[in-house]
Amino acid sequence: IDPSKIYISMKNISKKLSNVKGNICISLGNIASQYKLLILHFVCKYTYRFDKYLNHLEDSRKVLYVKDDKRSRALIEKLIKQLSIVNGNRDFQNEPANIINPESFCEYSQRLLRGVDVSVNIYNDKQLKKMGLKMISEMGKASAVKPRLLEIKYSCSSSSGCKNAKTVCIIGK
Repeated sequence: IDPSKIYISMKNISKKLSNVKGNICISLGNIASQYKLLILHFVCKYTYRFDKYLNHLEDSRKVLYVKDDKRSRALIEKLIKQLSIVNGNRDFQNEPANIINPESFCEYSQRLLRGVDVSVNIYNDKQLKKMGLKMISEMGKASAVKPRLLEIKYSCSSSSGCKNAKTVCIIGK
């Protein structure tokens, strides 16, 4: 099967699904596992919509029901968990600045990462100064909400195949 044809087909199907009102039920049947994951990825990606502040009359969130055999259930559950985190981050980045501040950012991130194989540390203003990170503290001085630093650590296990992976550091404001 040509992956580019699958990509175009799934993108078109997913766009049509984004206009569906209500829940979506997908029966994946006897498709190879990698294609099941690809289908779910596209459905979750292209049916995403941030309309939290536009639609107060009805909940436009879709619930995705997946009918599948037990063999690929664990893979599908893992993918859905990952995609819910991705869509949670999309919601987060679409929130206005008066909603997202250092405190709410850290709380939201901690909730979002609950149950994920990472450790989360949140450092407050006093801890930042003690660590010698005074610039972060100085930058946040003018704000009504004191600065925070969110540290997310993923410890690679040898079973996950990333034993020799390089360390990556992502810093954002």
